[in-house]
Amino acid sequence: MEKIQNLISSTKLYQFLIPFFEDQLVDEVLINSTRFCVVYRSDGVIKTTDSFYNNEDSMIEDMQYFSYSQGVRLDPCCPINGGLFRTKNWDIRWHFVLPSVSVGGALLSFRRHRFDSLKISSFVDRRGEDRDLSICTSILESIFRGKEPLIVCGATGTGKTSLLYACLKTYLWNNRVTIIEQLREFPDECSGWVHLVEKTPNIDGYGGYKMETIFKEVLRLRPDNIVVGEIRGQEEMRVFFEALQSGHTGVYTTCHAGSPNQLESRLRYLGSQDDIKSVFEDTSVNLCITRSDRSYKIDGIYKFKHNTWIKLY
Repeated sequence: MEKIQNLISSTKLYQFLIPFFEDQLVDEVLINSTRFCVVYRSDGVIKTTDSFYNNEDSMIEDMQYFSYSQGVRLDPCCPINGGLFRTKNWDIRWHFVLPSVSVGGALLSFRRHRFDSLKISSFVDRRGEDRDLSICTSILESIFRGKEPLIVCGATGTGKTSLLYACLKTYLWNNRVTIIEQLREFPDECSGWVHLVEKTPNIDGYGGYKMETIFKEVLRLRPDNIVVGEIRGQEEMRVFFEALQSGHTGVYTTCHAGSPNQLESRLRYLGSQDDIKSVFEDTSVNLCITRSDRSYKIDGIYKFKHNTWIKLY
């Protein structure tokens, strides 16, 4: 891993990103083809400059080199990919799109993850009181210590993954946690955590490893807790429901939804063949929703009980 990081660190692209992410207020750098570079800051300031590239071929070459060093494909048959890149100072979620999909030209997005700086307390709006923090942390602790399943929901960029990771670090540091993802987002921290990521087949269609196959092997690792990466499609949803019904109660995931009703609708839209409410009732699923205003705050915590969502916080 260190060798890979050193290779990437030597590239012009990485050197271009350094001054941006050394500014702690910078949240994202978007290189939009050979035309623009857009910098998004946490204080709401958006700055547009010229693109780092003036030649699309060299841009795509850098994208493919970066992707290959991260162990993922990026080519005309697999034109979208992403993952997590860690340095000593940053956790960067990257996402690339090739021109075969992106009409205006290749896209490179680098978004800062604040795993180290965000704690559970960061997500609680205390309004000047410690009571809210005490109540919220007590509920979350009972969920994680009691191995109750949890879905963290919210809009894009509201801190779903960061909140779940903060809970894992706080309550499950010494547990055997297995993380299954389609695209890597969670960092590797604890020596007892196992991190498995879906592998895209090569250009000939060989060598792929799907999340559903990975999950079957996960059970052999005797995990105390299972984290299923964000529910984006049918496969992640099926793995999450299978994990819920496999006897492992400490199962966690994230999903794009702004309310309990939206979560149920989204799972049905994705094609769930399960009786969602029945599964939620049998497993006493908990739901934590982050605010849609991107303030990185918890909007509410719910438990599914007696065929309805009961608000705990």
